[in-house]
Amino acid sequence: MSKKLLIIVGAVVIAAFAFFAMRPAYMSSDPRPVIRIGFSMPLSGEAAKFGRSAQHAVRLFFDDFDADAAHFRYEVFFEDNRFQSATAATSARKMIAANRVNAIVSFASHIGGAINPIAERAGVIHISTATDPNVAQGDYNFTIVTSAEDKAREVIRHLQNTGARTIDYVHEITSVQQIFLDVLRGELEGTGITVRNVHPVNRGERDFRPILHRVNNDAPDVIFAQFFMPEIAIFLRQYHQLNMTIPVISVESFSFLEDKSLAEGFYYGDGAPWSDDFIERFERLTGTRVTNYAEYYYAILQILTKAFEANPDTADNAAAARTILEKTGGMETAIGTITTAPSGVINSPGTLRKIENGITVIVK
Repeated sequence: MSKKLLIIVGAVVIAAFAFFAMRPAYMSSDPRPVIRIGFSMPLSGEAAKFGRSAQHAVRLFFDDFDADAAHFRYEVFFEDNRFQSATAATSARKMIAANRVNAIVSFASHIGGAINPIAERAGVIHISTATDPNVAQGDYNFTIVTSAEDKAREVIRHLQNTGARTIDYVHEITSVQQIFLDVLRGELEGTGITVRNVHPVNRGERDFRPILHRVNNDAPDVIFAQFFMPEIAIFLRQYHQLNMTIPVISVESFSFLEDKSLAEGFYYGDGAPWSDDFIERFERLTGTRVTNYAEYYYAILQILTKAFEANPDTADNAAAARTILEKTGGMETAIGTITTAPSGVINSPGTLRKIENGITVIVK
């Protein structure tokens, strides 16, 4: 195929939601053709909160969805990838071969990267909340993100407002963090702000004190910390144990913290702002405003169902794919107005956020 195709592929998981069975549109006696959407998510381990958040998003979406008026009925399943690439690849193959999914939804670049070639070969739509644009390569793979450029600009505006001039950048060694470092340096050109020292760290590191001592001695205006869990929490605990006062800033990393008080008073760039309606209903359902990307999963379901419902005469993935490519741009979603590039990257606006009293607030 010469064009990028957007196709909806449902990943089937062993644990289906009980509330689906209670709705007439999901009963097996329903004669309508089925669209199956599978979520490859961490349901156990350090990142399990993102899997739980996806489950909340699915519930909220189908509470809103007019299932009785739909041309198709939808089945959603979850597979636990334990946040491991190999497990994600195995579960994707299973969802495609055994569950005959129409679309797969995934979280994070290393997971999306593992699923990419499998979905591409099978002609199954795969949409990932991945920063790495390589995850969107091919006709059937897509990412839904706030671009690294947009996030960097949000942070840079804050640094300019505070008068910061020097940055020490501490990051885990992954393709995503290298991409962001390159983007950050490019966006900093002409601002008078420089990345003075870079400290790469292997995934799994548990002792950041030697690096923190060096950074403290170098005395930059700000520390840029880029880690996932549990490394970001360990890094910040050791930062506080050393009684350091140099401000720490990040893109996304603070959003991964279970205990956000570790980043109290710190700013970070993050993805699109959730809609007011979405966050109100999410808080009623969960008792918290910590969404862990639930708004992105909700938006993905908006995109997928719109694409299939626009082609009521066929459940053909290619037709749905073309619909996404041609009609997603300008669509209003739970993460605001999105744009779609020919590369398959679906973009949404970025935000600057701050941790106040242990919770995340969007800085207007």
